[in-house]
Amino acid sequence: MSSEKHEALQPLHPSMEGKLDPAFVKLYNDNVATKPPKPINLEQLRKGYSVLYSYGTAPAPEVGRVYDDVIPLADGTQLPVRVYEPERPGPWPVHVDFHGGGWGLGDLDSESHICRHYCKKANVAVIDVAYRLVPESPFPTGITDSFAAVQHIREHGAARFNVLPDSISVGGVSAGGAIALAVAHLARDAGIPLRLVAVCAPVIDDLSQYASAADSPFPSMQENEFAPTLNWARLTWFDKLKRSSVPDEPAAKERVGWFLNLLKAPNFKGLPPTVVYTASADPLRDEGERYAQLLIENGVEVTQRRFFGVPHPFMHMDAVLPQARECIDTTARHIRLAHYDSTGTLCCANSGISRGPAPIPESEGWSRPGSLLLLLRQTGSSSSPPDPRPPSSRQALLLSYLMTNGIIDSTTELIIHGSNSPALSSCSSSSSSGGASHYSLDHHFGVLPPVSPSSGNDFELELAAERSAWDHQGSSPAGWHDAITPISYNSPQSDSHESLIVSPMSSSSSLSTYNPPLLPQLTSSNDRALLNHYMTIVSSLLSRRMSPNNPYNAYLLPIARDNDLVMHCILALSANHWRKLQPQLADRGLYHQSKATQSLARLLPHVDRSNADIALVSSLLLCMTELFDGTSEGWQLHLKGAKRLLTALMNQQQGDRMNGHNKFLVRLARFLDSAATTSTCKPPLMGEDEREAATLDRLTAAPDDEDSAIYGIPKELFHLVDVVNSLA
Repeated sequence: MSSEKHEALQPLHPSMEGKLDPAFVKLYNDNVATKPPKPINLEQLRKGYSVLYSYGTAPAPEVGRVYDDVIPLADGTQLPVRVYEPERPGPWPVHVDFHGGGWGLGDLDSESHICRHYCKKANVAVIDVAYRLVPESPFPTGITDSFAAVQHIREHGAARFNVLPDSISVGGVSAGGAIALAVAHLARDAGIPLRLVAVCAPVIDDLSQYASAADSPFPSMQENEFAPTLNWARLTWFDKLKRSSVPDEPAAKERVGWFLNLLKAPNFKGLPPTVVYTASADPLRDEGERYAQLLIENGVEVTQRRFFGVPHPFMHMDAVLPQARECIDTTARHIRLAHYDSTGTLCCANSGISRGPAPIPESEGWSRPGSLLLLLRQTGSSSSPPDPRPPSSRQALLLSYLMTNGIIDSTTELIIHGSNSPALSSCSSSSSSGGASHYSLDHHFGVLPPVSPSSGNDFELELAAERSAWDHQGSSPAGWHDAITPISYNSPQSDSHESLIVSPMSSSSSLSTYNPPLLPQLTSSNDRALLNHYMTIVSSLLSRRMSPNNPYNAYLLPIARDNDLVMHCILALSANHWRKLQPQLADRGLYHQSKATQSLARLLPHVDRSNADIALVSSLLLCMTELFDGTSEGWQLHLKGAKRLLTALMNQQQGDRMNGHNKFLVRLARFLDSAATTSTCKPPLMGEDEREAATLDRLTAAPDDEDSAIYGIPKELFHLVDVVNSLA
């Protein structure tokens, strides 16, 4: 193996063009790409591994204290560990970190900056474990060493490290991520409750099964075969190193078991809440996402996100890459929320998966009985809800999640995103990302310039950075020019520059309802076409109204005009409806859907009376976007979150003071809820709401005379279904 070339340290391969953030490309070209390839030497790699990515690593924060210690193992081994203590007095919750390095590299310096960030930002002690490496120690010694360390911390951590033995989380990067995931299985079987497992770019599959990257069932292995920093050749080198450590005898192979391939673990049920982050330009991307899907199928609480435009070790490059900073910050936030509630009080020590509330302040007038973890969408089979299923017809996963606390009650909801094209959503962060660029499409990746935040409330400041998203240019869909959409039956058109409310016109002409003075952010011809399609086609289909009072135009377009989140939702809905006739718009729709979920994630922790309608409208629009997809079950979970928002909002208003906008949203939520038993693939048919309703249940109990026209089926049948739903 010493004669093999260091293929990862080469100029960027042409196949990676357009897949990488230009900030990373510059960083790589300035520091790595011009270095000549060298023979791979394990000893030399180990000596330089802790500083391998130092060219991209930012200074880490100071913590209370850092010291080295050892953990004794049953065989007499003294396992080195490094302990990071917070500044405040203990005892502390503890996060146990397992470093990466392909099973054969890494030490206590490899991820010291990450450990410092977690310690400082999550207010936990961090114990970094230097497990024994291959080939000197046979695989899976790294896993068994790490589990032994967790057992020791559980039994002796209070006296030895001043930590809380009932408040343990684990995590790691790359091979360290695989170790953390395996340790979660072992801890469950041993009765050790873990609060959280947080991994990034984990190694999951057994690479030795495949003669080449083309043989892998995971598309990311072919897409990123020649990725920088970690490619197929480097992966096979590490795999051979790992396998060379295993003695050729039955007992040794039995000891390895499913540790070679975590997808073959015997039982995925009862595992702790798990965070899985992946990188779009990483060969390991899809296997990590597949593992997360298996957890979801078995009822495990999962938060998953794909970071775009970055390769496998991106989290080490936080000096340059905003993705790295966000990865570290959101992981720290997950760790903190696993151990503390929003007041800084430790969660119940008797439950391994307890989460304390992160309530909305009482001064905002919202009830705060608990926490809500909200995620969005998963494509899958037609199995019955609420059990989410893995993707059936799509090869690549779009898995996104939105995590927040303190919206409605103490339950925890899980909603997953899946698709055949890249998109993402952010877990919410406690800090604003006002100056950061955001990245979206994997295969057509571009960095958009940051825009200075405008004055306004926190929600507007957070969205201001995404104004640049509208500058994404692309060619118009085939057959269309500058947002000119053909008129359809009952399609309205705007003839006023003063309002976005549309009016009917003859079906004999084409039209353009895009109004540049009102929507200066829509600079993309695709986006203008999508807005026209929504205003002329989608809204008339949803409402079957040709009047200017069509609620999808009258209520929603003025909101979208002033709010990027709602505009993203509208354009995503339009694209999902139009994509069968204009398939080239599918990626644009996923882009807007991804942006919407990112923005909604940042909004949810800060919902109050001033922005509750934004969160509610966005949730309902995303639900309908799922319905247009026709293969997803995640829309029902979108709807569940929307109904809880709506119920809380209605608790703050008397029914006789509800305006038409609120009544429309009440009615839409109830119809979507009841329509679940009759159609999961068709959009709802909505119209004007002409009666008062204080709650969703009251809508069910008191049918409206106009229901048959709105719902498209006899009102008696609809309300019979509705009553059955309520009883169920």
